[in-house]
Amino acid sequence: MSEYVINIDNVSKKYRLGVISTGSLSRDIQSLWSRFMKKDDPNSKISSKKNVIPSTLDDEYTYALRNINLNIKKGEILGIIGKNGAGKSTILKVLSRITPPTSGSIKINGRVSSLLEVGTGFHPDLTGKENIFLNGAILGMTRLEIFERYDEIVDFSEVAKYIDTPVKRYSSGMRIRLAFSVAAHLNNDILLVDEVLAVGDAQFRDKCIKKMNNLSSSDGKTVIFVSHNLNIIKSICTQCLFLKDGKIEKLGKTDDIINDYLNDLKLNESKSPIVKGDERKYQIKNFSFDNEKLKFQISFDGEIKLNDNHLFIELLSTANNSTIIFKNLGLLKNLKSRINLKVNNNKFTYSQYRLRIRIGNMGKTYYIFEPASIFELGVHQSESIQYIETEIFEEI
Repeated sequence: MSEYVINIDNVSKKYRLGVISTGSLSRDIQSLWSRFMKKDDPNSKISSKKNVIPSTLDDEYTYALRNINLNIKKGEILGIIGKNGAGKSTILKVLSRITPPTSGSIKINGRVSSLLEVGTGFHPDLTGKENIFLNGAILGMTRLEIFERYDEIVDFSEVAKYIDTPVKRYSSGMRIRLAFSVAAHLNNDILLVDEVLAVGDAQFRDKCIKKMNNLSSSDGKTVIFVSHNLNIIKSICTQCLFLKDGKIEKLGKTDDIINDYLNDLKLNESKSPIVKGDERKYQIKNFSFDNEKLKFQISFDGEIKLNDNHLFIELLSTANNSTIIFKNLGLLKNLKSRINLKVNNNKFTYSQYRLRIRIGNMGKTYYIFEPASIFELGVHQSESIQYIETEIFEEI
C-alpha cells in the first residue's frame, strides 16, 4: 500500500466570471445543448474563439487553483497558509468533492470528513443527536458504530444540555463545538479543517488543537488545516504549504514556510505610510520605531472640538489585518504633543505585526496613520501568552 493517502496530480480549478444563467430557460437549454455537442455557446459573451483576441478569453475566467501537484502522507498534519484569495478554501472543497477540479486528478485512500464552514453537514431542523447519526451514516458507519462513539462526541462538544434541540437554535460557537466533535470522532481517515475554529472560544480552540495532535500521533489520521493564525499552524503542523495566487509557492518545514510567507508579505508592502483622515486637522510627524521604542509627534487643529477623541496604538495581524492588541493612551486633549512608548516584547507571543496609530473613539475613527513596514515583535513560545494590554505599551 502507498504511504500517501492523498495524491493531487496537476489539479486546476477555473471559475467563469459574471452571471452563470442567461436569464431565460430556453437560452439555458440552448447553451447546455451547445456544450453537450461541443459547439460554441451562442449565448456566451464570446461567440467564437476565432474572432476574439486571446487575452479576452482569459478575462472571462479566473483560476482559483493552477497546476497543483501534492502528495500527503498518512498521519501528517499539513498546514495551508496564504493571503485571502490564494486558493486555500478551494483546495479543501476540491478534496471534499464539494466542487470538482477543472483539470487534473485526485486520488484519496480513505474516508474524508470536513469542517469547512459553520454548520457544514448539519440539517438545521434536525436535533444535535439526529445530526450526529446523519453524519455517521454519510461516512458509511452503522448505527452500532455511531452508538459506540456517541457519548464521547457529546462530552467533547460540551453541548449535552442542548443535544435534543434543533441545530438551527444553536449559536455559531455551539455549532462549531458539535461539528468539530463529530468530524474528529467519527470513523474517518482524513480530516479537513478550514478557519472555522476562529469562531470558538480560546479554551475550546486549545482543546481542538490537542485533539488534532492526538488524531495524528495516536490514531494515524491525516489532518489538513487552513488558518490565518500562524501560531496555531506552527504549534501543530508537521508540514506547511504556502499558496499564492492559486499556485504552490513553497512546501516544507513549518517554521521555514511561515518565515518565507511573512517575508513575502513584507516584500509586497509599499514604502509610504497609509494615512486616512483630514490632515489639515490631524498630523503624525517624526515617526520612528525600532521594535522596542516608539516615538512620534502629534499635532491637531486647536479650533476643532475634540470631545471624546482618544489616541489608540494598535498591533494588527499581517494575515488578515485584524486588531490583535491595542492600547488607549487617553483623551487627545490631555496628551503631550510628543509621544514616547516602550514595547515590552516579553509580554506577548512572537509574530509579525502592522502598527497603527488611530484617533477617534470606540465607535468612530477620525484619523489613521499606519507605517508600511512590518514589525517582528514578541517572544517565541510553544503556546500563546495570556497578555495584559496595559503592560505591553509602557510610557517612557
